[in-house]
Amino acid sequence: MSRQKFNKMKTNLFSTLLGSVMLMTLACTSPKSDLTATEWSLVSVRVKSGDTLLTPRINNIPTLKISSDGTISGTTGCNRFIGNVAVTGNTLKFGGIVVTHVFCPNAMKVENAVLNAFNSVDNYTIENGLLLLKKNSEVYATFQSSLNTR
Repeated sequence: MSRQKFNKMKTNLFSTLLGSVMLMTLACTSPKSDLTATEWSLVSVRVKSGDTLLTPRINNIPTLKISSDGTISGTTGCNRFIGNVAVTGNTLKFGGIVVTHVFCPNAMKVENAVLNAFNSVDNYTIENGLLLLKKNSEVYATFQSSLNTR
């Protein structure tokens, strides 16, 4: 086995172990049922504060599923991810997110923005079937319930 493959395996193993530890730590607080009742589809996302909103291509729409045990899963529009979230009231903290590594040239900008949003946001609201992930009062990502049509 080459040294490069061995190092990549070590990195993936470390990420998985770190994700498991984060999951056990964060799973102490369960998300509200309004978060877990549906799969969410991305409507728009911004990379950082003040940036213009990006919208996904129709064939590369990121999704987010939040389970009642605090685990998350979904797609970035290209890659799949798993991780966890701690929710207390309307505050939340994503952690331990592990992502597959496929290159999709037409979806990478939105993917990077989605992953950045997960790392940046600290609260949420649900309004008219839309999940708004926010940092302070600024919306970083808007997801639509799969129960609603686009």
